[in-house]
Amino acid sequence: MKLVVDVKQVGSVVSGRVLKMDESLRGLELLEAGGEIIEELCSIDSPELGEDCLCVRGENGALDSEPFAYTYDSVEDAQQVVEDINMLVAKVNQGCDNTMDSFEKELAVLINKHSIENRCDVPDFLLAEMIVNFIQTIGEPIKKTLDWHGCNSVCHPSPRKVELSGWKANKTLKYLQYHNGLI
Repeated sequence: MKLVVDVKQVGSVVSGRVLKMDESLRGLELLEAGGEIIEELCSIDSPELGEDCLCVRGENGALDSEPFAYTYDSVEDAQQVVEDINMLVAKVNQGCDNTMDSFEKELAVLINKHSIENRCDVPDFLLAEMIVNFIQTIGEPIKKTLDWHGCNSVCHPSPRKVELSGWKANKTLKYLQYHNGLI
């Protein structure tokens, strides 16, 4: 999941907090649009719910954990706002690779099973989240480093150049052209 938002409604008041947000979303002016009352989901400065917009974590990282709240004209409007927020968050998360989410859950269970959390006094789910965040953060730079060095790995092979000359090159070219429907 790229974005997890906890939303509550009590009467005409809607409140909540951003529980998790992928860093790739931070600072984007428009994440999604299209609700009936909440027309836009954005990430500009800090979490804030307005009459027709929800801003999630933004440029001011110090306020990431701050709750948001807004009082609407009616209970019905507040109910619609909750539906809009859930729909917009679902649109942001649409097509996400849930592999890491399920891995994180399984890792938390494994950490708990072996009581690893007791070694560092960190709850199992937070420890699992930290490990998954580390993997996601370090993965791309490692791949770029391998590419820069021209190294191969099992999971990330670098492209191979094949040099052909003479009749072999001509024969290979004709073969590829024929099988790709070019001749």
